[in-house]
Amino acid sequence: MNEIMKLAGTITEQEKLSGKNPEQFKEFITKIPKAELHIHIESLMTAADLLKLNEKYALYPECKTEQDLKEVLGIKKIANLSEMIQQFLNIQSFIKEEEDFALIGNSILPYMERNNIHYLEGHLAVSSFVKRGLDFNMMMTSLDASLEEIARTTGRETGIFIDVSRTFGPENAMNNLNLLLGYLGTVEKTRILGIGLGGAEKSGLPETYKEVFAKATAAGLHYVAHAGEETPYTQIYETLEFLNPERIGHGVSAFQNEQIMEDLAESQIPLEICPTSNLLTKTFATKMENHPISTLMEKGVFLTLNTDDPLLFEVELNQEYVDVYRGSSLSFSDMLTLLLNTIRASFLNNAPKAKLLSKAEKAIQAGLADLV
Repeated sequence: MNEIMKLAGTITEQEKLSGKNPEQFKEFITKIPKAELHIHIESLMTAADLLKLNEKYALYPECKTEQDLKEVLGIKKIANLSEMIQQFLNIQSFIKEEEDFALIGNSILPYMERNNIHYLEGHLAVSSFVKRGLDFNMMMTSLDASLEEIARTTGRETGIFIDVSRTFGPENAMNNLNLLLGYLGTVEKTRILGIGLGGAEKSGLPETYKEVFAKATAAGLHYVAHAGEETPYTQIYETLEFLNPERIGHGVSAFQNEQIMEDLAESQIPLEICPTSNLLTKTFATKMENHPISTLMEKGVFLTLNTDDPLLFEVELNQEYVDVYRGSSLSFSDMLTLLLNTIRASFLNNAPKAKLLSKAEKAIQAGLADLV
């Protein structure tokens, strides 16, 4: 590891003299095995998948091409988080039957392969599916089967969080948890890790979901929560106080306050940073050069790098790394820290986590040797 950072430091010094080389970095980063921890798996479906469903159900009969659908759905044309959530729900509305739901599971491996992701933790928002009559256990069985097939055929691993969701309120959140616990009671093996609290941050105080998280904790589940995506840094404090999550989704508003950055740096609770998502929802920055990621890293906050919603934002993980490198003040060394942090912050068991870290470090060292 010391040798890696020494080599990376050499490139960082070169950057200071001659500037960054994003194309060289892109070629390098695509070769490195990676993890991703904050991604909503419905958004791994492609526009081609949605077009097939649109032909099946004639949801938008005027749309004949993928581009037509993107225009109607407003892909990448987002004014704020509320609009993004509505677009996400629109994408979910294409899923109407069991065979449709399988498209979600089938979309995971191609995305992982395109981006050299060897471990992925994703969120599944079940609320609207359940409200439309899709059977929860069917969805979990279908998803577990897809994830098991990925592991069996490729050795790549995955884990899923069920989104209990602020958007539909605390009663719905508890119902989602109870459905999950019911499913877990019927299976011996699953890749469902636990629960995540996503949705509209302004629609519910963290305290409102305290009982849900307490029950998940008692059941031995993992638990993560969005905070500070569109709300002030005070919500991060409230989320930590009332929900005690193992990681914070987004957390970018922490840059607003020196004390919380100090506290996060001391605790080293990981933040799941999704820069392109933040730029498009426009709460704290609209250009990468102004995104808080550089400030947070400078203050020693533990950061991971993720995409959030690839379909909505038209960005995949390799490109996220390149865009952050190109547009922010983060150095080559900083980007490697983000990559390795993302593996370290995962809920992989110790042995496979150590194996993936070793694999990534070897690939980094080989790639750096070609650059220095």
